[in-house]
Amino acid sequence: MFKPENIYAAYRPLYLISKIIGLMSFSIKNHNGIRRQKFSLLSATYCFSMTIFMIYREVFLVKNLLHIKHLKSVLKTTWTIETITCNFTSSMFFILCIFNRRKIFDIFIRIAKFDEMIKLPLNSYKRTFSFVMCQIFFYFLYLGSLGVLTVLDVGFSYSEWLSYIGIINNVTVIVLVDTEIFNFMLLFKQRFNAINTNLIKFSEHRDISKQYYHEASTISGIIRMKYFDEIPVIEVHSLTKLYDQLFDLCEETNSAYSMHILLTVTMKFIAIIFSVYLQLLRILKYHTGCYNGRYVETIMVGTLCWNILQLFILLWSCKIASQEVS
Repeated sequence: MFKPENIYAAYRPLYLISKIIGLMSFSIKNHNGIRRQKFSLLSATYCFSMTIFMIYREVFLVKNLLHIKHLKSVLKTTWTIETITCNFTSSMFFILCIFNRRKIFDIFIRIAKFDEMIKLPLNSYKRTFSFVMCQIFFYFLYLGSLGVLTVLDVGFSYSEWLSYIGIINNVTVIVLVDTEIFNFMLLFKQRFNAINTNLIKFSEHRDISKQYYHEASTISGIIRMKYFDEIPVIEVHSLTKLYDQLFDLCEETNSAYSMHILLTVTMKFIAIIFSVYLQLLRILKYHTGCYNGRYVETIMVGTLCWNILQLFILLWSCKIASQEVS
């Protein structure tokens, strides 16, 4: 059974997905336990090709979707806006991820050093790895089901295989970035919680020391000085330094993902608004918003639930991380 022993192994599934979809323009080499970035011509070429493909597809979609023949009904109009928004977001995600991959790798290096200093137990990496795999399995199952329903509803054409690759790549990029942000928030919450737990223990130890100091002071000055030296002042000072280092890591992560968070929240908010609007048209039986396929309504409801779930997870993870800091 695979047992991850560090932060790299725990998040290796996300790294492999990044390689598959072309987000890694470099390779990572492990030399005597030290991981370093190394230029890879194959990875850089593949990454550059995927970037050109994403930009070309975005220009092609905007050019074709804005044609008047696509805007004959409310359903097609909202679908056009959502498609352009989704493709623009995924294209921006792709480009930003390429530029930020090295920064994110540096963050992992610093987190690995941080874990060594606080001596994080190995079973925490196992739980993290299992949780990441559960997320990937759930996303694959949920989005795969929506994809199968879509194919059953509109059919499958081999002549549009490039379009299918683009859609799969778009969804994968967005889900990958959302998953990275969510797990980074949980990662920082766990580290801050470890520091806070130790600070609470030292605080309780200090209170007990004060009581003993008061009782011993009337008996012997030697006993008083002996116990006073046992107060872990140096360890508390070390924890405050670790706190500062973790804050720096949070700021670096925020600089790497701030634009991603803005884009994903905007995209999901637009998708939720239009999905709710179309459902209201369906309930009110408004003819220009009618559905023609057998599974269109199921797909729309599933997409609405997906966007709400992802938006909730993102906001919730940011909230619990900030609460742990405060």
